[in-house]
Amino acid sequence: MNAALRPEEAFDWREPDYITIFRERAERLNRMRAHPERLPALKAYYRDHIADFITDWGMTYSPWNAGTKQPPYLPFLLMPKQRELVDWMIRHWKERTPGLIEKSREIGCSWVAMAVSIGLCIFHEQITIGFGSATETKLDRSGDPDSLFWKGRMFIAHLPEEFRGGCNIEKDAPEKRILFPATQSSITGEVGDKIGFGGRKSIYVVDEMALVEHPKLMESGLSGNTDCRIDISTVSLDGMANEFSVRRHSGQVDVFTYHYRDDLRKDAEWAEAKKKTMDPIVWAANYEIDYMAAAEGVVIPQLWVQAAVGAFEKLCIIPSGARLGALDVADEGIDLNAFAVRYGNEVTHCESWPGKNSDPYFTAERAYMTCDEQRVERFHYDADGIGGSIRAAATRIDERRASQRMRKIACQPYKGSSAVFEPESFAPGTEVKNKDRFYNLKAQSWFWLRDLFWHTYRAINGDDYDASKLISLSRNIPELQKLCIELSQPQWKLSTNGKIVVDKTHEGIKSPDRGDSVCILFHPRARPMRISDTALEIHE
Repeated sequence: MNAALRPEEAFDWREPDYITIFRERAERLNRMRAHPERLPALKAYYRDHIADFITDWGMTYSPWNAGTKQPPYLPFLLMPKQRELVDWMIRHWKERTPGLIEKSREIGCSWVAMAVSIGLCIFHEQITIGFGSATETKLDRSGDPDSLFWKGRMFIAHLPEEFRGGCNIEKDAPEKRILFPATQSSITGEVGDKIGFGGRKSIYVVDEMALVEHPKLMESGLSGNTDCRIDISTVSLDGMANEFSVRRHSGQVDVFTYHYRDDLRKDAEWAEAKKKTMDPIVWAANYEIDYMAAAEGVVIPQLWVQAAVGAFEKLCIIPSGARLGALDVADEGIDLNAFAVRYGNEVTHCESWPGKNSDPYFTAERAYMTCDEQRVERFHYDADGIGGSIRAAATRIDERRASQRMRKIACQPYKGSSAVFEPESFAPGTEVKNKDRFYNLKAQSWFWLRDLFWHTYRAINGDDYDASKLISLSRNIPELQKLCIELSQPQWKLSTNGKIVVDKTHEGIKSPDRGDSVCILFHPRARPMRISDTALEIHE
């Protein structure tokens, strides 16, 4: 199929016309059967373009359409994010590397995983794919559209016979198995404590991993089972207290984020209606992918973060002010370098890159390059730890830029470990001085950021507001969803002397690098300098 003619690219997802898609498929099938000599070339194409195969011939099922004007059985047209997910899964299979998919509910992720698996088995020889689930009902229950193998059988049954890999549903798809005689490939399923003990697999998909009861036993089974393990799950209400969450935040596995906002059928109106039907914590965890939704001591709740997404657009505020940047510097381990940009009080950009094997000069050079691209006037950098070496690199870069008559970009240190800013001033909304409330500048900075998100949340919900006390996250930020998740990662507690301490890497998880860059971007010293009336007095 010609990629330029993909039907989903011109498809109206809110007012779908499936009749036209069905008619086009019928015409395509007739042409194919009228020229059977072309079938080998078509199969060769689909072998390397599984996403096109799914969009051209796949079917899915939506129980919500029952009783409406739309049919429950629908053409499986891949949305852009789903197509990206298909390619991501296949890349991990080819590279024999593990991956993890964090997702919202009701976005069809398990359908995509099963469709990819079927496509691989149809067009590749001797592929063995395993699916594991915490419960029998979620894996394979006769007549249950929620079960994985029901989805698989339904998908195959609606394919043209030419594209079934020799699979006869009646005899080749018994309980927890789908066999493809033409390619000698197979998909098999395992439940609970049996996950991973059924022999070597080309790919092993663990569905809703956060719900697996004995994850250590599963780890034992999967350790020698496959090199390409794909974990899929929504966020559990126990937050970080499960192996899926720990694995996701470990920094040791490639993460694919699939948010409900990536579903082109869903909009803000849908989200508002859905939120009214459930507990806010359930919504935040299951739909906003908020790992800390039910945790105590979260500095910035995800509900506040989501309110800030596109906040200025919602409130008809036009951003203005300086263009500032902030660099969070990674060590040489699993952490990332991250650079955030603000225009006034709106975060307009956030990008990250690996810290492993990178030297301070390269990190600083990339920061300056981003400043040029984003028209940033000055930036702060994390000067604690390895970040302290950025100053020397920045000095060399400044000298080179000056010799080339390039514009000057101010580079200023930020040390979260240092003493609080304006120690004798009162912390926002309290009658407690900064020096008595916060352990260090890091804690003060995160709570300064918290205050901005809180005021924004209240403003979005109809309260009067001062625009200078708000924060907005542009919808165009390249790594927006990951940034949102990381902004809710830090937790706070009280030190032995009663001061607030912020813990960003609790339970051994990796640092929220993108979130840190935004925290540095808005730290108290980054605001416009205030000059007191006393300082302006002219003395004789």
